[in-house]
Amino acid sequence: MLSNVRHALRSLRRAPAFALAAVTTLALGIGANTAMFSVVNGVLLDPLGYPDPDRLVIVWGRHTTIGRETAWGHASRSLYPAPHYGALAGPMRSDIDEVATMAGLDATMNVLLDTRGRVIELNFGPHPSSHRLAIERFNEIYAYESPVPDKGQADIAICGVFAPTDHLFFHTGWGCMSADFVLADGGTLIYCSPSPGVHTEVGDFPGLALMDLMKPYMPPTAENYQRILRDIHARTIQMWAGCIWVPIYEVMTRKHLRLVTLEENLEMAADIGIEATTSLDDAFAQAMQVHGPEAKVIVLPFARYQLPRNMVRLEAEPLRFPQEAHA
Repeated sequence: MLSNVRHALRSLRRAPAFALAAVTTLALGIGANTAMFSVVNGVLLDPLGYPDPDRLVIVWGRHTTIGRETAWGHASRSLYPAPHYGALAGPMRSDIDEVATMAGLDATMNVLLDTRGRVIELNFGPHPSSHRLAIERFNEIYAYESPVPDKGQADIAICGVFAPTDHLFFHTGWGCMSADFVLADGGTLIYCSPSPGVHTEVGDFPGLALMDLMKPYMPPTAENYQRILRDIHARTIQMWAGCIWVPIYEVMTRKHLRLVTLEENLEMAADIGIEATTSLDDAFAQAMQVHGPEAKVIVLPFARYQLPRNMVRLEAEPLRFPQEAHA
């Protein structure tokens, strides 16, 4: 055995090029096989870190929040008549449950996070009942007693957003619809949303991205809103885009929106026809000049995620026509 090893070493010294090629080939082969086995072992052979991993089809995540973060699927709005705030049976919510059921899932997980992304609570159970529990917990935190029955609707609403979710106004601006419940028609809606924009792999988006789609329909009027609905029906406007900015536009037909944002958004806002400023003080002073010193003011620091309790609905509206059951 030892003599064979010495003979092999002498042979390698006499042909160094061959020796180098042989060692390199062996190294590459061993390394490739080791890497391939590591992947196959981790993906196919080792069991997942869950009970009954053979029954797991997909892990579906959805989060609601405590404090200042987001609550996906809570204040879903669309042009479809069935869904409303908190509705569980509407296209934006029922599609999720339908896909989960088609995939053979028995349950979904809902995670409540704080403003720093830390898990506060979670539940795991049948859909949509587990989602309902998360929404009920969410409303315990954010919903407020409406001042309208005792004091009437406000003349001025000041809305705020959360820094972690404030990137694009078409996301944060949905607080216009929640403020609509407590702000009188003709009132001033001061919306504070810096909207610095966002960088993604598919491109850079300015803070008012997609809001420019409303430009052909400015100024916001009831007549122009009807034009929008006709154009959506004719597919001149894509439905997904319309669901983003059309609900905001509809509120703008009845309330005066004044956006408080970063200076970099002012030019685009002016081009669209949205009144904008960088100063909350200036916006409030102008609103007070319009509505007078006796103006009623409401502040909604978490506007997109706040609802007056009397507006919270957790049941879908009944079908208006029999054919809707088959739509």
